[in-house]
Amino acid sequence: MTNRLATQFINDTIYSLKREYGFSLTIFKKLASAIDIESGVVSDTLSFKYVQRAVLLPKTLIREVFKVEYDSNSRLIIVDFNDLSDFTVEIDDYIVFDNRKYLVNGVTTWDYDAAVMLNVKESLGSTVNEYFEATSVITLTQVASGVVV
Repeated sequence: MTNRLATQFINDTIYSLKREYGFSLTIFKKLASAIDIESGVVSDTLSFKYVQRAVLLPKTLIREVFKVEYDSNSRLIIVDFNDLSDFTVEIDDYIVFDNRKYLVNGVTTWDYDAAVMLNVKESLGSTVNEYFEATSVITLTQVASGVVV
């Protein structure tokens, strides 16, 4: 009974934070890299997860709660565990939001799999690689036999 009540309290709190401090972000994970020997061009194979509402804690709140001086390029982000589904965030993944790239320095999974807290630091001077959403256009035509191709 206690676990269910604690989980409900945490979920309600995260929902409230998402409403007040929520923003969208994309989490990228590098799966593999390939180097073209002739040209020297490095091409990465990436996996990504779009999160519609994550919580970016304000810097002033972080200073008040943790009672520390906080690096201006570091941020704490809370992502609802349900928003990640089967995607696992790890150190060295990176996050893009507001056209800025942030490297994941720490990952903490909360009790009862309620949320994941990410400690990220802005990667100054690096370029933001946009991802492209692949779509295909299928043209349907009907042939004499009634089979749609």
